[in-house]
Amino acid sequence: MKKIAALVLAAALLISGASFVIGSSPMLLDDPSGASTMEDLDSLFRVGSSIMASEITETGDLPSEPYNVNLSPSGTAIQVTWNAPNNTGISPITEYRVFWDLIPGARTYSASAGTSLAYSITGLAEGTTYFVSVAALNAVGQGPFSSEVLGQTAARLGEPSAPMVVTVVSGPGFNQVSWSASTDTGGIPLTGYLVYRSDTPGGEVLLADTGLNLSYNDTSVVNGQTYYYIVKASNGIYEGASSNEVQGTPHTTPSVPEQIQAAPGLKNITVSWVAPYDGGSTIDGYLLEYGTSVDDLSHSALTGNVTEYTLSGLFDGTFYSFKISAHNSAGFGQPSTIFQERTFGPPAAPIVAVASGLSFVNITWSVPPSDAPITGYKIFRGTISGALEAYATVNDTSFFNDTMVTSGQDHFYAVAALSDAGEGAMSDEIIAHPTSLPAVITDLLGQAGPMSVTLSWTPPADGGSAITAYNVYRGTEAGSLIRLTTVTGVTYKDTSAVPGTAYVYAVSAVNANGEGERSTVMATSLYPPPMPTDVRVMRNGDSAVITWSMPEGNSSSGEVGGFVIYRAVAGGHEETIGLITDSGARSFTDNDAPTGSSSYRVGVLNMDSSISPSVSGSVVLEGTESGLNVILILLPMGLGGAFLLIFLLRRKHNMV
Repeated sequence: MKKIAALVLAAALLISGASFVIGSSPMLLDDPSGASTMEDLDSLFRVGSSIMASEITETGDLPSEPYNVNLSPSGTAIQVTWNAPNNTGISPITEYRVFWDLIPGARTYSASAGTSLAYSITGLAEGTTYFVSVAALNAVGQGPFSSEVLGQTAARLGEPSAPMVVTVVSGPGFNQVSWSASTDTGGIPLTGYLVYRSDTPGGEVLLADTGLNLSYNDTSVVNGQTYYYIVKASNGIYEGASSNEVQGTPHTTPSVPEQIQAAPGLKNITVSWVAPYDGGSTIDGYLLEYGTSVDDLSHSALTGNVTEYTLSGLFDGTFYSFKISAHNSAGFGQPSTIFQERTFGPPAAPIVAVASGLSFVNITWSVPPSDAPITGYKIFRGTISGALEAYATVNDTSFFNDTMVTSGQDHFYAVAALSDAGEGAMSDEIIAHPTSLPAVITDLLGQAGPMSVTLSWTPPADGGSAITAYNVYRGTEAGSLIRLTTVTGVTYKDTSAVPGTAYVYAVSAVNANGEGERSTVMATSLYPPPMPTDVRVMRNGDSAVITWSMPEGNSSSGEVGGFVIYRAVAGGHEETIGLITDSGARSFTDNDAPTGSSSYRVGVLNMDSSISPSVSGSVVLEGTESGLNVILILLPMGLGGAFLLIFLLRRKHNMV
């Protein structure tokens, strides 16, 4: 009876469009009302838009068990691997689950490995036996468990002791770290020593695994940078405690002394310098080599860690050459270039440079060699080369700012040093050209045009500095001008001018010093020229002739410079087909007139050949037409049904 009831129910559900499942165990039936019922049925069906029958779910629908399960235990983890089942069931494998427990068959703990064939169980107790199995899942469900495999995590071993007597030997580009062996290996042989490094105390990170070596040469260092090291022993399972922290600073020889200067005296020269980079090790002295020739520096002096030394017992008025090198624990560094100085005599001539700007000249010079300390400098000036006169005297300084100059005029300068031995030689003469703002434009012109004003001018005097741009201003009153634009040329066309409006324009030149004075001019923009009238077009063979008239203009409108002819073929865009630069022209012939309908317009060119907005209305040129009339006369001819076809051709010509 249940089978009959099931069939009746299936038929009812088929009509309603519901889906149901019939099986050998209580199954859930979907009811169209949303409710659910449980029935005991004999067969399994799925109903959609049609009924599909299948057999009772059997063990073969599920995947078989994974095989060749292997365990790789470690301290607190077990790595599990396996082979995929020989049979995946009725659908592909969707997941593997790994089960483990302390009790065989309990399988209290599990985790998903996805579709991977390996999984690492972590967080286990050390020295403990675990029972592990694996099961595969597909869309139907979970297959049988694999054979259960047992594995034991490693028992806890001891940590090796810290290495002893750690030392660092530093040198150019290296720190050599050494240590004594650990006395306790933790119960198993050591696998190596680990060197940690940091550039701050206590912040060491792993630098290198040295194996069983008892030293490590660290060459990834920067000279002068202090590094901190600790060493740990490892037995493959545990890292031991840290050694004591040691530090080392790699170093090399010092670099070349800097800013070397020499001050001559009576039978002596005092040499001073700035200490160079010490190479990572404290400088303990300097070697000063000197002689009366650059090829003979046969005399030398060893100084302590000082930055000034006096060479005494020298000859008067004699040039001496010298060089200096610094020394530290790594040895002597490279010597400086060879310098020369002369004992007492008048100062030599300074080397002078000038920089000029807006109404000033700044004179600078080098400190020349001198027998005695320089006490000041005398500045000479003139506006003619070779005719300089004493102009100013300054004390112990190497610059002078001259503001009493004439902008745009050449000025010539020279400098001589003063000392207790007298006035030294005059420097070479040098020219300066103080500058100013550009001068005002004196010939600004404003040319009125249709809906525009064109400004033009000649570059003014540039004030000694090249003009880089011109600022253009406009307004209806001189006191309310605003800047229109900045240009680099000497013309500007204002196309935004309102016709009939009187404008005040101003233009000023700009150079590196700033903006010069403005020059102004007044101009009134004109109205466009009148547009062509009485435009006509007529066909003349394969050509079209367009004619027009022009009304008289007035003083407030622009002059006609020519005409532009536009044509548009029916259904197409308008295009320019002719430009006429004769203002008296009143006709144009289109030698390429289309056969179809087209329209024409006539526009005006301004005197500057720009296109005016004055354009006539359109006139239409009708097209030529040709027609083909066909008369079909059907005349039966014989049993075959032959026909006689007669064509009559008619052609029509229209001219406009």
